[in-house]
Amino acid sequence: MAEGMAEGRWVLQWAHQHGYSVEWIAEEIGYSHRVLAMALNRNRITPNMAEALYRRFGIRVRPTTFPCDYDDHEWDDC
Repeated sequence: MAEGMAEGRWVLQWAHQHGYSVEWIAEEIGYSHRVLAMALNRNRITPNMAEALYRRFGIRVRPTTFPCDYDDHEWDDC
């Protein structure tokens, strides 16, 4: 990853360089296009999303958000 580049932006750049659409990547890792696109554009990559990207594509990105970071009450473990 380029130094100083946000994780989400790096994934988008990587996808572009390899000719992959966000829609296709989302389908491959089990996310909706909307959820993945928002996460990458807002740099809110969850640990599960980072793991899915690594398992399917071998790319390592750091999670940038965790379930309890936002008080949305959608997470069981907060």
